[in-house]
Amino acid sequence: MSSDDTQDPPRTHRWFRREGPLPNRRPDDHRVTVQAPEGSAPEPAELQEKIKAALRGWPVATIRLVGTMEADGKISRPPGRFLRAALGHTVDTTLCSCRGYRCTSRACVGHQLLGRRARGPDVDGEAWSPLAVRASNTETGTRIRGARLGAELLFVGHEAVGQLPRLAEVLRNPPPPPEQHPPIRWTTIQYLQLDDEGELRWRKVPDDGGAVPPLPLDLLNEPRIRKGRLTLTFLSPTPLVRRLERGVVVPELPLVIDRITRGMGAWMGRTGHKGPRLPVDDLLRVAAAAKLVADNTRTVEIPSRLLGAQGNEEEDEEARVPSLMGSITWKGDFSGLSPLLRAVHHLGMGPGKQYGLGEINVR
Repeated sequence: MSSDDTQDPPRTHRWFRREGPLPNRRPDDHRVTVQAPEGSAPEPAELQEKIKAALRGWPVATIRLVGTMEADGKISRPPGRFLRAALGHTVDTTLCSCRGYRCTSRACVGHQLLGRRARGPDVDGEAWSPLAVRASNTETGTRIRGARLGAELLFVGHEAVGQLPRLAEVLRNPPPPPEQHPPIRWTTIQYLQLDDEGELRWRKVPDDGGAVPPLPLDLLNEPRIRKGRLTLTFLSPTPLVRRLERGVVVPELPLVIDRITRGMGAWMGRTGHKGPRLPVDDLLRVAAAAKLVADNTRTVEIPSRLLGAQGNEEEDEEARVPSLMGSITWKGDFSGLSPLLRAVHHLGMGPGKQYGLGEINVR
């Protein structure tokens, strides 16, 4: 064998950190697609009403936190994991009544806010936690004392939303941070409200322990959805393959809608929502008519443990899941999908939302 045969092939692309070709891709990896069922799609107004009926009464509340660093420190990537660790430490120290390593009691306030999980800052929690973290705008890296820090926390379900006044109280006077985390003083705690004119506005969480009203997802008018053009931007890594599924993601709208409805349906079930199911078949029929205009996504890999606990199966600490960043644009008629698209703009999609995954923007 000549020396030339042992050399690496010439570089044809510059790979940036956390970006790269998928390792160990097998020849039989297939295209991950979803086929719409046969039949005609309903009229847009009819489909909108079906979606709104499924969303109606599902308690969702968004909290915005703004604070300052009280010492020099470093916010590691992804920032959602950093914020989840800080929040988990605060809840476990002040509100969790469980003993031992895990929080499992449904009567525990910590369980109602964060779900079943390991107590402390470890990456360990069920895939459909009542919490979602929106942290794509949170700056990472070394931060000096006095630096501003902001994020949004979204809570789902009657139990989690009902405990938000207690959470706000402990956030105003948090315990010492976990090891290697800088102390943070939260100066602003607000919730998102839909006013009488249908506008979304931020309001201060009452200091007197008053209730935080949930956000009615079925009445949202923002963001505005264009009728003939849809751009979906993945602001944080978003996995579109299911667990143990291998293949190449095809940027087709039916696949995206399928993953949105699967995740949203599981989240509704885990948080006790009793409304009708989403009209999945009709949604797929509408999505199948969309045409791809531009695919500006790239594939990044994230640790599989960020997607949530895997039950009794042995977890591979080195396993990584391909996820998308960037944007995709389609053209078609999206008026019938508008209530679902507005909801997922606020909720995010896929598992791992408690660590900041699946944050998306719709326009």
